[in-house]
Amino acid sequence: MRRILLAGLLAAGCAPVTLRAPAPPARWVHAETEANRLDYSAGDGAVVSASRVLVLQSRPSASSGRRPPPLLALPARVEVGEIFSVEIRVPRAEEGERRTFRLRCGRRGLRLLDGDRVETVGRHVAARRAVADSAGPAMFDIEDIGD
Repeated sequence: MRRILLAGLLAAGCAPVTLRAPAPPARWVHAETEANRLDYSAGDGAVVSASRVLVLQSRPSASSGRRPPPLLALPARVEVGEIFSVEIRVPRAEEGERRTFRLRCGRRGLRLLDGDRVETVGRHVAARRAVADSAGPAMFDIEDIGD
């Protein structure tokens, strides 16, 4: 009797409903990068340094949908003593929109020469100088610290 009753309820659309909380936004996203920018080996496989590889990187808080994320432009590799430029821009920013960011060195052996705070205005490029104390990939993290 229960089977018939249960089958009748299911056919009538009276199935029990389980409510699920909305899934949190993904903490990691896929990103394509050049193999020579990676600071770690490829495990057992060999990867040509000129090839492009798929990696996981943490999702920046600025890319939550409200504000466009900033882009960093820097050389792929740096040599000891090389002074290079780290350029920051927000490609889809409104004209006159001011954003303030903090740059952090992504690995040991890199130092910022002009300070870690960067302010961008609209889509214009803001640059900071850095120096390499050791050879390797140029890696920096950027944090949005307000307007």
